[in-house]
Amino acid sequence: MKKTLTSLAFAAASTLMASHASAGLTTWTETFVVDQYVGVALSSNSSVSYEHNLTTGSTPAFLPKGMTALSGTISIEVYDDLPNCPSGWAGIFCQGAEALQEGLSPEIVLFQIEDFDFDTGNIQLGLNTFAASLGVNALASINQDGKLSVTITSLGDDFIVGNSILTVQGVPEPETLGLMGFSLLGLAFLRRRQQAKA
Repeated sequence: MKKTLTSLAFAAASTLMASHASAGLTTWTETFVVDQYVGVALSSNSSVSYEHNLTTGSTPAFLPKGMTALSGTISIEVYDDLPNCPSGWAGIFCQGAEALQEGLSPEIVLFQIEDFDFDTGNIQLGLNTFAASLGVNALASINQDGKLSVTITSLGDDFIVGNSILTVQGVPEPETLGLMGFSLLGLAFLRRRQQAKA
């Protein structure tokens, strides 16, 4: 009877903990409008840097000392800098010259998220929206101060950086500590149970 009652109490506590943890998951999203031209490689304007700030730019605000970011994604729009070509025959020649230049020097984009590593960042050939899951270093930076630094550099032809969208999922700190406490309590219970059997 005592064994059954203890097992039921443990199962109820585990279920309560799991439902409370999933209910406490919070999502923070911040859209940073970069909308900036990035020039050809090695030019004076061949990179752009900016910073996502979840403490002021998201709703609800992310509090680094009271929240824990568990996972997240970043999505950055990059697209071609279309020339302002006139209409008619002159426009056709203008567009043809741009296409010829693009063929000779493709867009190669270096995405640096926080430090120069490939934890979250990458090198991309061509102009597609960059999308990546946040790595360990990026999540550590967010947990430290609620900010994420981004630098985008051209290693080829020029392009335009559009919107940068950062989405982070996490839990408030008391729930994280509660999960850890329940886990330790469960481990202690199992160890004691095994020692009693031996």
